[in-house]
Amino acid sequence: MGLLKLTEEEKKAFIHIIISAFFYGFFLSFILIKEIIARKALNASDFQLSLLVMIFPVTSVFSIWWGRILEKAKNKSKYFLLIAVFGRLALIVGMFIANMNHFLILAFIVFTFHSSYIPARNSIYQSKIGKISRGKIFGIAVSITTLISIIFVYFSGRMLDINESFFQYLLLIIGILGFLDCLFLYFVKLEKKQKKNL
Repeated sequence: MGLLKLTEEEKKAFIHIIISAFFYGFFLSFILIKEIIARKALNASDFQLSLLVMIFPVTSVFSIWWGRILEKAKNKSKYFLLIAVFGRLALIVGMFIANMNHFLILAFIVFTFHSSYIPARNSIYQSKIGKISRGKIFGIAVSITTLISIIFVYFSGRMLDINESFFQYLLLIIGILGFLDCLFLYFVKLEKKQKKNL
């Protein structure tokens, strides 16, 4: 596969990882613009804004707990469905948000389930991609995610400048596209016994 010498199994995983990385860029945009939405569209107070800023790093600590659960799980792929629904698709509820407190609750739920995303995704790299190609594929995926997030953040800012209430549509878009991110990773079947090329 070009400069990457991949086995058939690695090629299949690579395709899913790259497509997922594209859609993950939209969710990453939410992480980057959440404070803008809070301040511009929901008139967040300084205290509420501080809470929002703290939610992501605090819930990220849960990834340690999620990682231990994944180690014992027989079918790790099912956790991507859990993330897809509660850590991505839940953002659709943003269409009905009336105030900043609702947004804080939504962000807490989404980021709590998102905290399992990194250990779950890492299990794919460890189980399906050999050490030789792992770093290159990870670099490609991160580059795609970053590019998409930069572009989407720019257009999101423009939309909010036009009309602050458009944040609801942004959350809808991010929720749906973020759902696809996890859905593609779900189809990379992982089993507890798989320990390949470690």
